[in-house]
Amino acid sequence: MQTDYFERKLDDKRRLTIPAELRAEFASGVVLTRGFGKYLHLYPQQIWDREVESAPTGSILDERVCRPER
Repeated sequence: MQTDYFERKLDDKRRLTIPAELRAEFASGVVLTRGFGKYLHLYPQQIWDREVESAPTGSILDERVCRPER
């Protein structure tokens, strides 16, 4: 899975464009979710499913739940 930051704007029809190099990763499905601040997170479906299975209980929008263990 590629991790990167892309700044995008919505087009006139309020659509989000996905960089061509990422489209193949999303061919089997994609999950779009809100992150902290003004960020959106895109996950390939299989990665999202794996993350949900191993996630601690609580809201993914709760910073204490999302904070990485160090």
